[in-house]
Amino acid sequence: MDASVSNCWLCCQTRKSIHGSDGKNDFSVPTPSGIPLECVLWRERFVGKNGVAKMAVQGESLSVCIADDDQEMRERLKECLTGLGHHVVSASDSGAGLLQSCARHRPDFVVTDVVMSDMDGFSVVAKIYRQRPLPLIIVSKFDDQEFFQRASREHILAYLVKPIDKRNLAAAITIARARFDELYLLQREFQNLRQALEDRKMIERAKGVMMRDWGLTEQEAFTRLKLTARSGNQKMIDVARTILLASGACGTA
Repeated sequence: MDASVSNCWLCCQTRKSIHGSDGKNDFSVPTPSGIPLECVLWRERFVGKNGVAKMAVQGESLSVCIADDDQEMRERLKECLTGLGHHVVSASDSGAGLLQSCARHRPDFVVTDVVMSDMDGFSVVAKIYRQRPLPLIIVSKFDDQEFFQRASREHILAYLVKPIDKRNLAAAITIARARFDELYLLQREFQNLRQALEDRKMIERAKGVMMRDWGLTEQEAFTRLKLTARSGNQKMIDVARTILLASGACGTA
């Protein structure tokens, strides 16, 4: 994992809450409060062609869709990207064309202008990101704060002001890919945390059923769950789910 992610306090707490201090499942470890889990429920959409996010590799050849309403600029972008070793799978002159190309080719990243004849470029990249998150790089002749702020709201990971050259485009691609990969790792950590919290809640409910119906103490119920899981080569959450189903409490809050 990238060092900047590994050293993140939130990620460290996430791993502790999921794996325990010794790396094993430990539902007694407290979890940090105030984490916006609702912001990260789209992990299944945040994947590459084979279901696994494609991490950035130094010198890797990537597929890219580009868009600009100026033919000379499209040729310039294609020349720079090809020179960097990337494969331009489509070069569109409109927002609609870029949307279609991204759906058809599923590129590794996108480089686009924000001013096109048919659509606002920011609206285009917002639609692309909703359909399939990927690194988005803007190239534009506009350098005012309004455009920068809109770019930050639309998940843009790099913004280049024209004219561009191969050097600054290479830097933008490297940074955008690295930031995108960091975000994916964080999303995966948070998704694991969400699942761990849901599992913990179900285990607590199963313990409550065992205490109520079997006359066990909380510790006895937990020990029984753990031993049953171990003897049946199951996870504790699977045993807890079976207990709740048998009691008719699995579907209740």
